[in-house]
Amino acid sequence: MFFKDNYTSNLRNRIFNVLALICILSGAIVIAWFGVHNKFLTEWLCINNLTYTTWILLLLYDLYENDKLLVEIKMPFFCYLVGLFFYSSCTILIFSLWQYIMATEDSYLKNLWIIHDVFNILMYIFFTVGFLLEIRTWNVKKQML
Repeated sequence: MFFKDNYTSNLRNRIFNVLALICILSGAIVIAWFGVHNKFLTEWLCINNLTYTTWILLLLYDLYENDKLLVEIKMPFFCYLVGLFFYSSCTILIFSLWQYIMATEDSYLKNLWIIHDVFNILMYIFFTVGFLLEIRTWNVKKQML
């Protein structure tokens, strides 16, 4: 729901709703089919992160099309987008290769977890910067009142 109110066109809102429905339905089907304890749900995780990436790219395209919105975008929101975009893109790569990575014992692919951890840390850094900017904005507004 973080993205829903930020799209300007009805088409992008519909795409958001369709992707949300697909994500929820696919998650319910995968959990019903495999269960939670029987298998790590890498497929659903990839679909979920692909959905996040698509929502972010749709929002960035929306901002690109509408210059007025680009000027009005708040920096905390942009920090959240960047952090989530990098992490979800990296997670798609890692978990789409999950079976292959786990099948090879002495592989350099095990080092992909280090890259995943770096992107996870970067996401939290971007989120923290966004939160700090948001708090600073609230404090400035309080002082103006």
